[in-house]
Amino acid sequence: MHHLQPLLDATDNVLGVSATYGKRCRLSSIAFSTLSQVLVVNIPARHASQPKQDTKQQRVAKSRGLIEDHLLLNPKFQKYAFKMDQFAVALYLDLSVSINDAVDMLSVVNGSRQSLQALMDAMGGETNLHKKNVESVFFNTSKSPTVDAAANVALEAWAACRAATLPHISSQFASCRRIDTVAFSKSHLDAVANISRHAARLDALKPTAVKNDVTDQSSVKKGTINLICGRFPTRIKPSANQVIQIEIKGKKATSKVMGQTCRVDGRNAHISVKGPVQAQYKHLLKSVLSGLVAS
Repeated sequence: MHHLQPLLDATDNVLGVSATYGKRCRLSSIAFSTLSQVLVVNIPARHASQPKQDTKQQRVAKSRGLIEDHLLLNPKFQKYAFKMDQFAVALYLDLSVSINDAVDMLSVVNGSRQSLQALMDAMGGETNLHKKNVESVFFNTSKSPTVDAAANVALEAWAACRAATLPHISSQFASCRRIDTVAFSKSHLDAVANISRHAARLDALKPTAVKNDVTDQSSVKKGTINLICGRFPTRIKPSANQVIQIEIKGKKATSKVMGQTCRVDGRNAHISVKGPVQAQYKHLLKSVLSGLVAS
């Protein structure tokens, strides 16, 4: 209980939440944050639904109950997370606990929920943020991803709390419907949670980066690169969630430009790009799913 007390003593009524997920998309850690305090809770690989007396599982069950009563269901706090729907499902399936008065912050953005731009928009856009820092924290693009994982989940929770307390940003969340898993019947929650978890597992199987073989018959016209894919199985496919990274290899240096697919005709792809491109350079293309940019 003494670990929870600093959060409970905070004058804020907003609680930022973030989580990490391990094998089979199960919860591995949870971070709770006010503006001044962060608590990171590591989740055991397995838990017993009916723990025996005087066992470690019993202590784990007691800890779950404290977190549920004092944080997840505490009427003092409005809970904010960037992927609250996934978190609420994980709480139910992995820990058998509930949450209420919870806001899914990405529900206010248009486009892909998996993209970097969605996170930027939910936190007020580039005028308030350093884009590279956001990418480093939320997509763990640092050189030491394992070392930074615990710090990043804490920073994500704090960022959710901070965004929810700034008046010019928090106003957009006022119309969001609150998530309350207590209000669901068990049969309904079982069905919704299992469908969501299966979808998350299928999504986790998708590659984050796909290399496309491109011929040297590329051309550039009015900010658009017209490419011909060398192999049909690895052709570029249209997708709203796709970001294209093009490495342009010159005689002395290699530069990169970003783009998006605007049209695909069989093996021919038309890429709208930002930045100068010279047609005589050879192109190495990588399509990166879910807003991640792989070098």
